[in-house]
Amino acid sequence: MRYSMKIARPYAKAVFNIAKKDGSYDEWKFFLFFFTKVIEKDEVKNFLKNPLISSLIKIKFLQSIYKDIFKNDLLDNFISFLIYTKKFLLISFIYLFFMKSLSSLFGSVQLKIDTACSIFKNSVLDKNIVIFLNSAFGEKFFIIERKIDKKLIGGIVVNDISHNNVIDMSFYGNLICLKKKLLIL
Repeated sequence: MRYSMKIARPYAKAVFNIAKKDGSYDEWKFFLFFFTKVIEKDEVKNFLKNPLISSLIKIKFLQSIYKDIFKNDLLDNFISFLIYTKKFLLISFIYLFFMKSLSSLFGSVQLKIDTACSIFKNSVLDKNIVIFLNSAFGEKFFIIERKIDKKLIGGIVVNDISHNNVIDMSFYGNLICLKKKLLIL
C-alpha cells in the first residue's frame, strides 16, 4: 500500500496543477471520487486487472460509464494514460492526495465519519455532531464520507484525513483502550 501511495502522489500533483490552472477543482474532485467508487466493484476491478483484455477495450469500457457525465478531453486523456500505464487502480490514492492538496490550498479539513447506526441529516444528533466538529476543527471542514460500522456498537469515529488524525469516541474504541490498560496492570 505504501508503494501504491508513493506512485499515486505525482499523478495527484499533476491533476491538482491542471485544476489549479483552470479552476476546475470541483470537476476533478467529482471525477476522481466517481472512479474511486467505480473501482470498489470487484467485477470492474477484475476486468481492469485482466491482462487478456486490451487497454483500448478497458478505455472504451470506462468511457461508456462516464461519457454522459463528463465531457472533457483532459479527463479522457487522463483515463487513457492511467490505463496504458497500468495505474488506473491507483485512482483512490490519487483522489486522496488530490483532496489533501485541495484542503491545504483552501485551509479546510476533510473528515470521514463512522457511526454505529444511520444518522439522518439535520436530525438533532447530526446537528450535535456538527457542533462538535465546529469546536474541534473550526468551521473549515467538510465530510467526505459517512459510513455505518456496526462493530463500533455505539458512538462515533472521526477520521481527519487531512492530518491523519483519528478521534475515536466509539464504545468499541473505549473497550479496546480498557483492554490495553488492563493488560498493562
